Amino acid sequence: MRSFSRRLPIEISKVDNILSQYGLDLIGRPKSSSSGVRNQSLIVNTSRGKKLLKGYKESLGQSTIIQEHSILKYLTQLNFPCTRLNHTKNGETIINYDHQRFALFDFIEGGFHTYDYVLFPRVNSQFIALAGETLGCLHAALKDFLPEGYNPDGFRSKTGDRWRNDEWITNKLAFCLEKTQKFIATGKKNRMRRLLNRARHFSNIIAHCNTIILKATLPRQIIHKDYGPSNLLFLKDGPPIVLDFEIARLDWRIVDIISGWKGFCMKRSGYDLKKMKYFLESYQTRISLGEKELKLIPDVWKLLLIRGSIHYWHNYCETHKQHSLAQACKKIEDLDWVTANQEHLRCI
Repeated sequence: MRSFSRRLPIEISKVDNILSQYGLDLIGRPKSSSSGVRNQSLIVNTSRGKKLLKGYKESLGQSTIIQEHSILKYLTQLNFPCTRLNHTKNGETIINYDHQRFALFDFIEGGFHTYDYVLFPRVNSQFIALAGETLGCLHAALKDFLPEGYNPDGFRSKTGDRWRNDEWITNKLAFCLEKTQKFIATGKKNRMRRLLNRARHFSNIIAHCNTIILKATLPRQIIHKDYGPSNLLFLKDGPPIVLDFEIARLDWRIVDIISGWKGFCMKRSGYDLKKMKYFLESYQTRISLGEKELKLIPDVWKLLLIRGSIHYWHNYCETHKQHSLAQACKKIEDLDWVTANQEHLRCI
């Protein structure tokens, strides 16, 4: 009988060479670790314990990785419960090896994700409350912190424009419109036609939402942006650990509330308003949101959904990946839900 093992996302020879820069030896065979679409990760046993070796994908820019590490170093100084970076013998946290970037983290033992279990409603509510409170603690810790590096999807400063501003997203939209008309002409009509019909209103909605939001001067700070069940590790005897700050950015803090709702309060069709309220109330036990922030959540959410839809749509036009087209259409479905429930959201 032939025996074989699944191919690792990072070659063992690379693992050995990378660990040597930390003064570590590899013990045994590494194990794959699923950790999102932006990186490849391995769990490795080393001469100084178990570690997580992360290989970043090229699509994640150097400035964004620098920002992630800057945030993690700051949170570590505050003893905030998050992943801990390891430093090389030269004191670095980012390794460039064979045209790829890597980082090494301490492996967290004994943690679990809520999606691994079927939870009773009462227990699920307790986890939602803990998730909301933890996000409040994170925002309080990062309130006045400005890291090194930046994420191009965020703001340039606490008062300036976005790196990828309205002109950037409008150009992406124009490209999508032109490409989509050609797709429809060749017979690819289903989802494409729906996107094309809805896109006629995108520019107006973006302009309307931006006008309202900018007048309100909503508070900006470093946010997680991907706050959800996959990036919150619960411990039996300790506070939850916040993972993966890869797409953190300077943005309105209520963007993270929306991320949390998406992660913890979704149902088969739309979102559970009671769970959303519970999450928000728990968040505000640690940091209070202003009345104008709460009232503008629907407008911020619609703006995010349209920008997200254009992003996936543009990716589909360039790559023809069906997943990107499906995500572009899913954003529109969420946009319809937010629009239908915006009055409830303003007073949640």
